[in-house]
Amino acid sequence: MIGFFKRALTISVSSNTVRATELELARRSLKIASSLLGTNLATTFAELRIVNLSRAKVCIDETATMSLALAAASIATELALKPYEVQHHAAMVMARGGVAEMATGEGKTIAVAMAAASIAAAGRSVHVATADAYLAARDHALMKPVFQRLGLQSGLVEHAASTALKKTAYQCDITYGTADTFAFDYLSDWSIGQSMKQPDVRD
Repeated sequence: MIGFFKRALTISVSSNTVRATELELARRSLKIASSLLGTNLATTFAELRIVNLSRAKVCIDETATMSLALAAASIATELALKPYEVQHHAAMVMARGGVAEMATGEGKTIAVAMAAASIAAAGRSVHVATADAYLAARDHALMKPVFQRLGLQSGLVEHAASTALKKTAYQCDITYGTADTFAFDYLSDWSIGQSMKQPDVRD
């Protein structure tokens, strides 16, 4: 199967193909997702991660399309919800490093989870920041089975949690938490790091 991915995703260095738009890629992932239902998603996702981490010459757009399709298939399997085109579109924008604005009711929770899985497929840790602790806990609880089906670990960082629990959550592929908790933990770690660099001055 890995050989299939290498053949499907490898592109010529001299290729002059113009990058497809996010909407075009979103429509591709929407179509592929349907064909993945009933398959071993974790195995396919793991193979995709291997291709991403092998530093082979691959088309980033194609790997993003496949990872979003896998995430959508996992959502359909675990939650009995089929992500809409607008959710695929927003997820693709975010997976490519952009900012997506969605109207109320368009399904931000699912779109963000799809984007998070796609970024994690590239071997990068992902932090999903929410406006408050309730949303972080709710979204993580809802999406944890989706990530597990893909072979991804997810965690929740709570402001009052112990250092050990926070460390475990931060070591996951995808970590949910509030923006202020992430900021506080970052500044706390930075402060400790700076203090350790200071010379030991004695009288």
